[in-house]
Amino acid sequence: MTPAPQSDAMSSTTNGPEPLSLTSAQLDRILAHLREEAPLEGCGLLLGREGRVTEVLPMRNAAASTVRYEIDPVEQLAVHKRLRAEGLSLLSIYHSHPVTEAYPSSTDVAHAEWWQEVWFLIASFRHPTPEVRCFRIIDGEVVETGVAMEGE
Repeated sequence: MTPAPQSDAMSSTTNGPEPLSLTSAQLDRILAHLREEAPLEGCGLLLGREGRVTEVLPMRNAAASTVRYEIDPVEQLAVHKRLRAEGLSLLSIYHSHPVTEAYPSSTDVAHAEWWQEVWFLIASFRHPTPEVRCFRIIDGEVVETGVAMEGE
């Protein structure tokens, strides 16, 4: 699986937001989790320090829906306590679109109002090979950032 190519307009900080940087092992873990959740939307969080992802954290979709996700509130509270206790940051929210494109839905954009500082990684499984794209959603504006694959 290869992330969708990043557009030239988003290739540097002078032209747009930084891409989300992941290792291939992290991306593989995300995709494996999202496949396990099919046909429902799967969701999870990427935690880290200083802008670097250190942990892929699968979460339960409390909505149990094929068209939207809601991170389980009890799990979400536990993660926020852990972030404070361990000095970690929430870097990204990831989820799947089982049958639609890897682009934020109107529901995704509405929910992003509370998460302006994170990347939104979306994996589409509408084709045999998943499509992975990443975005920042700020004040309702969707900007694609891309995914930068880093060495292990």
